[in-house]
Amino acid sequence: MSCGRQLTNMSRHLRLLASFAFSALLASSCGSGNNSSMITVGPEGELEGVFSVDPGLCGNLGPESGSWFRMIEPGGNKLQGPFVTNFDSLCPDQAYSLLSPGTIGFRAGEFQKHPRPAFDAATNGLAGEIIGPTRFYSVNLALSSEDISPLTGKSLPPPRFLAVNETGVEDSDEWTLMATLESLFISWNGEFFEQGAPHPEGYAGATTSPRGSLNLKTGRYYIDWQSQVQGGVFDGYIGEWHLEGIFTSGDPVEK
Repeated sequence: MSCGRQLTNMSRHLRLLASFAFSALLASSCGSGNNSSMITVGPEGELEGVFSVDPGLCGNLGPESGSWFRMIEPGGNKLQGPFVTNFDSLCPDQAYSLLSPGTIGFRAGEFQKHPRPAFDAATNGLAGEIIGPTRFYSVNLALSSEDISPLTGKSLPPPRFLAVNETGVEDSDEWTLMATLESLFISWNGEFFEQGAPHPEGYAGATTSPRGSLNLKTGRYYIDWQSQVQGGVFDGYIGEWHLEGIFTSGDPVEK
């Protein structure tokens, strides 16, 4: 074979290799946006799946990571308090009650009702799907989402979670997480207390809209809200909540 013909064949091979390399690069680029994300976002940002709850871990100045609950006294705020001291807390700052994972996690779009009965003989709350029962003033506090309010008998919607891209970057993975949690209640010492946001009657007092962040690739999330108690022994007190963990689209099997 002549030298000229060898050079021509080599040139063709190089052009083919360059073409394949460009095609691979183009395919990789096209798949690098939200299409490659592990999270499925439905119409209008609706999420369906389960939010796991990371266990809380405390440092000297408060929680360093994980999920926690704190109660603010009437008229106070999350910056200055005053805060309720939970003598059962394992934190140096006993205003913080560390939360542990429940048997399932927090389901988006589904109710997780309290068991029947909701309390044991010692008035401990028994619901344990969303978070594990948490010791608060010598009695276990439990969390559930109810289709019927145990306080008023009113029908309630299931928890709804939305992911919204507020970054202005089309292929951003870090989206804002929002929720409406009207059906959320704690059961403690034989009583139920509204701890969702909004309340069925709206954003009462210091109640704030649940808001946080969700990474569409890793599933890692956090969400914060406040809910002011209406009635009962904690009337006017404000529950402050911080949940974090991993969101998984779909319906994971119970642990």
